Amino acid sequence: MEKSIERNLGVDLLRIVLMFMIIIHHIMLRGCGLRNLYQNSFDLKNLPFSFINAFLVVAVNCFFLISGYYGMKENLKKEIKLALSVYVMYWLINMAGIISGGQVFNTELIKGFIFPISQYWFIFVYLVLNLIAPYLNILLEHITVRQEQKLLAILLIIWCGYAFLIDNEIFGANMGYSLGFSIILYIVGNYLGRTRFDTIVPGKLLAVYLLASLINALSVIGLICLGKTALAWKLYSYNNPLVLIGAAAFFLMFKNIKIDGKPSIQLIARHVVYVYIFHSTAFISDLYTRYFIAISGSYLDHKIIYIILFSCFLFSVGTAAGIIFEKLYKSAVKIFLVSGK
Repeated sequence: MEKSIERNLGVDLLRIVLMFMIIIHHIMLRGCGLRNLYQNSFDLKNLPFSFINAFLVVAVNCFFLISGYYGMKENLKKEIKLALSVYVMYWLINMAGIISGGQVFNTELIKGFIFPISQYWFIFVYLVLNLIAPYLNILLEHITVRQEQKLLAILLIIWCGYAFLIDNEIFGANMGYSLGFSIILYIVGNYLGRTRFDTIVPGKLLAVYLLASLINALSVIGLICLGKTALAWKLYSYNNPLVLIGAAAFFLMFKNIKIDGKPSIQLIARHVVYVYIFHSTAFISDLYTRYFIAISGSYLDHKIIYIILFSCFLFSVGTAAGIIFEKLYKSAVKIFLVSGK
């Protein structure tokens, strides 16, 4: 399934947009009370954020769709570098938190120091998917489009039908936060690249994304108003059919956008994974969570401005941290190679 596809600047731009969406999503979950939905203690003043979030939850699905569309190649060096970056950033950031007195030294933190990848579900799943993708590629190379369609029909009925609507536990669906669903998204991404869906114009795809997200957003608002906040929370599941449809449309829309050469887009896009690691690290997430809880009484427009500013700050610092890590990593590899001769 190796594809000789030229680098697509639309997809590079998409990666940047997706990371901003994830940061904003996390800020609203932790700092704007959205996590209280499943605890049935949601404050209605945060209702606008519950609406906005329905347009953001497609982001993680899009990353896995990108991987499936282009296909993951076996690259152990890349995986080692990513895993090492998790260790370095987690240790340095949380040690700074402990020294400054802003981080509590508890059992969860100790577990993180021993195996920090466990603290980032997306990175952990992504690394494991990298390991098994070559075998998925063999399967996908040897089945027809029709066979792949049937396979997906079975998987989606189970994961986006039964697991989403009836029993989220029996197949380990975990609202889509799982290796199993990432594999399904990988196959969906591959399927999109082999069918006519790949040629739909961006305007139509934007309409599909907006419609799917709007239906989901209105459903969330309706359930919250009825007092069914736990059900509203469930609609943010990655295996919600509306979220999957929205994600597929959003990905294809950017893929089909024609953008002239912008080296800066490529540079930033290559480092978005470090932004994820940086802003999700316990000490950093605790900082912005405490800040947004402290300004909970602010006006809506002020909070939105703060969210935008914080997102830009976290993205910028995370990108800078990634660039510095890569430079240090390259230098360390050169030194190691020289000393090993």
